[in-house]
Amino acid sequence: MEYKDKVDVDQEFQNIIYPLVENWKQYSEEEVERLIKENGKICRKEFSIYRKRLLIELKNFADILLIIAKFYENNTVILVEILSSWYCLYNQYRINLSDEVFKFLISLKKGNNVRLYTAILIIQLPLFETYENKWIYILSISKIAPRRKSISVFYTAVWNNKDMIPIQYREKIIVVFQEAIEKYNLHPTTVDKYNKLIDLIR
Repeated sequence: MEYKDKVDVDQEFQNIIYPLVENWKQYSEEEVERLIKENGKICRKEFSIYRKRLLIELKNFADILLIIAKFYENNTVILVEILSSWYCLYNQYRINLSDEVFKFLISLKKGNNVRLYTAILIIQLPLFETYENKWIYILSISKIAPRRKSISVFYTAVWNNKDMIPIQYREKIIVVFQEAIEKYNLHPTTVDKYNKLIDLIR
């Protein structure tokens, strides 16, 4: 099969992804950060069948990113780029993320930017459905600054699980939405969908 983007994608892998996978330990933190940023740009590009083929052939690419994320856990730029890359690998390229990636995501508790990107990803993962502290985590999303952004992620998490909300969390969730409606100058469509969800929860 002939791929129109083969030359460009091959260059992406030769110049960015393969060096990152094979030699990241040999680079300085600044160089790893540069490669991780470029990798994030590649993952966010328009979907490519050929790129998907090469990503799948790597087999453990998501877990190599995990190793790098753990090593540079205090580097917010690297962490956010890896979180963004995982999001695209999972949603766009249908590459599964391991239990170890999930455990790492759950452990990330510092930095609003990191926490927000983490929440956007984690609420989509199958392991989150059975996570024992799921509702405590969902409620914590609403407290991430800036709240204008986090409340949207919170809404998605609640909506996706609206038929399984334990009784003890329902009033707390309603309060979050009511406060958002009162405090922020939300678009009428957003206010309407929040009110509809409140009615469903009650």
